[in-house]
Amino acid sequence: MMKLIAGLGIALLLSVSVNLFQLVSYVKHSTAEPLKQQLAVYEQTAAVNIAVAKQRAVDDIALQKAVAAATRVEIQTVTKYRDRAAALPAPVCAPGADRVATWNIFATGAPPQ
Repeated sequence: MMKLIAGLGIALLLSVSVNLFQLVSYVKHSTAEPLKQQLAVYEQTAAVNIAVAKQRAVDDIALQKAVAAATRVEIQTVTKYRDRAAALPAPVCAPGADRVATWNIFATGAPPQ
């Protein structure tokens, strides 16, 4: 009888150890596969980020050159129009009440009183 109990105990121990081995193996594979997929996604994202950073370095230099060129053109244009405006004669406007009356004519179409 003791041999039978010992044999059943050994069989139970063997069965439990096999089940534990299967459980550990399942857990390893079930958690490892999504992690591997996530790692692949992160690696692809890192590759894209590196490519974007390299292109940005090139684009930043080009943009700085374009901004400098636009600034030079803007300075030249402002200087040209400022000098041209300074050379024009002063505008002739009606003084005070006459100017207001003139604007009222244009705004309402009615002659001044």
